[in-house]
Amino acid sequence: MSDPHSSGDSLVRLLTDQSELFLFSYSPEMRTLTAWSANSESVLGVKDVDIARDGNLFLRHVHPDDRFHLMNDLEAALRGEHTYRSTYRWIRPDNDQVRWLHCRASVLQHPNCSSFDGVIMDLSVEFTGVTARLAGPDSLTSVLAAFPALVFTLDSDFRILRINRSRTPQNFNFGDPSFKHEQFMIGKNFLSCFEPGEPRAGLSKALSTGLSEPGSTQTLRFHLEELVYSLEIMPITEQGIVAGLLCIITDTTEVVNSERQLAELRKREGLRILAAGVAHNFNNSLQAIIGQAAAMQSHPADAGLVNQASQAIIEIVNRTSKLAHQLFADDTLNKELLVPTDINLCVMNAASGLDHLASSEIKVSVAFGNPPVILARAEELSEAIRIILLNSRESLAAGGTISIKTYQTHLADFEIEQLKAGDYAKLTIADSGCGMEPEILRRCFEPFYSTKPPLELHGSTRGLGLPRALSIVRSLNGGVTIESRPGQGTTVAIYLPAERQSDSNARSQRLKTPGAPQILVIDDDSMVLATMESLLNDMGYNCLVADDYRNALQLIRARQHELSLVLLDAVMPGMDGVALLRRIKRIAGTLKVVGFSGAPPELTRSMLEAGALKILRKPVDPETLRRTVREIIEVRDAA
Repeated sequence: MSDPHSSGDSLVRLLTDQSELFLFSYSPEMRTLTAWSANSESVLGVKDVDIARDGNLFLRHVHPDDRFHLMNDLEAALRGEHTYRSTYRWIRPDNDQVRWLHCRASVLQHPNCSSFDGVIMDLSVEFTGVTARLAGPDSLTSVLAAFPALVFTLDSDFRILRINRSRTPQNFNFGDPSFKHEQFMIGKNFLSCFEPGEPRAGLSKALSTGLSEPGSTQTLRFHLEELVYSLEIMPITEQGIVAGLLCIITDTTEVVNSERQLAELRKREGLRILAAGVAHNFNNSLQAIIGQAAAMQSHPADAGLVNQASQAIIEIVNRTSKLAHQLFADDTLNKELLVPTDINLCVMNAASGLDHLASSEIKVSVAFGNPPVILARAEELSEAIRIILLNSRESLAAGGTISIKTYQTHLADFEIEQLKAGDYAKLTIADSGCGMEPEILRRCFEPFYSTKPPLELHGSTRGLGLPRALSIVRSLNGGVTIESRPGQGTTVAIYLPAERQSDSNARSQRLKTPGAPQILVIDDDSMVLATMESLLNDMGYNCLVADDYRNALQLIRARQHELSLVLLDAVMPGMDGVALLRRIKRIAGTLKVVGFSGAPPELTRSMLEAGALKILRKPVDPETLRRTVREIIEVRDAA
């Protein structure tokens, strides 16, 4: 192959013309190709002249993820340490297609020099289906695992026509210990190899489906000792008529193990997101306790204030104690009894049971506010929430979002049918899925006791179990509202009545200091607002409060020139702290904003990037709050 255009090299020309092989010779001393076959454009998408001009062109078009390992192997091979064998992805310069290439080469010593001679093969046609999903660069084990362990064919009566036993283990029994090996031979009915029971029934159903649906492929999994096998059943058609079945058994142990690992990672990520929300909730309780204690310390002679603060602390501690007890509650407790329950924990329990909730294909946001304690059965409520989350997950395509939020709300008599006026814990689960037409939405939920099968929409099940979720919520004296628009997703809101009206929301009626700097505190937790208002008023500031983004923006528009500082919670329902901070900066660009949150640093770091001066971590002690506010308002204003 000294001359790529030599008419005498007919063998090379015949070989390269009839296959996807590219032959080459590379000079390590000259750092360039010295010879190559004439089919570079068809195999690599590179013209001969470009290769002759630039031998390093190869490395530039290797996929970036494969370049490092390829270079390491190549350098060792050029030193003559071993024969070069590498599988990698190649990005064709002519059309940007990604192709799988395999290269084999070695150093050949000549009298005056050495050359690196080899062949490049295009394996993209072979790397399809299961192999493409499994095979990575030089993943020989994965490639071999994709080849069938057993192939056999059946006629329309399920008689065995052909078997390839060459790689079948002696104890291969399709996961059925009673499998009759002597019956598994050409001419015998395949189902006769099994005793009556679940394995035979499942196989019979899959085989019958394969015969009745020409375009279908049935897949079954079964275990054999520590290995997992997949049985694919595909129709064999002749002139559009199913004449038999092709059965392929593949060792999928590696795939199953990978799926388990991925599911565990997804579950851990989901728990991490949910745990962050729960931590935020508990930090709010701690912040409220610190604030009430500081109020008592500052006004020990004010009997009314001390009594009010003491009652608030007792209520917060009791609630925290109930939550701790609920976390370790004995499953043998009477499940019919309504007990004090925290809806945040029910959300966490429900979401942690869904392996794919926090998958890489979707985005999940959780905003745990401070909803009141409710009377419920935690296990049943978790099941209702799990059903709604499952429906939201099933309605999403890749890149979709699910938003989970909890908070406290007050309802009037006329707002939701069957619900009394009063305080409620509210949970909303919103997805960006396909949404539903009003008629389909009605059929999914009414009547909730319906035994009709779930609706089939666009090839997948919608509305599965939703009547059950509605029934559970109603049995807990709550209600559900659903808003859905085709193409814009669905929002399900659950309302559950508070255990009792809390008096911890009462504000101190002490007079504010005339002419003092005004500070706006924005937080969805009523306990935090009450304690922060009390602390800041005691420090000599005038404190305003807002429990959601709407009230906050209204106050800022009205008083932007009077406000000296905004304390903004990072995690709130409706609009998170970062989004609200950006809105505040558009309205009042010079207004000073300090982040205020118990969420993990990774959730609050973006607030600094959006313009917050600093982040105060909940729970913050009164002295740190006093020092921070004074430094920002008084010292910076003086500068």
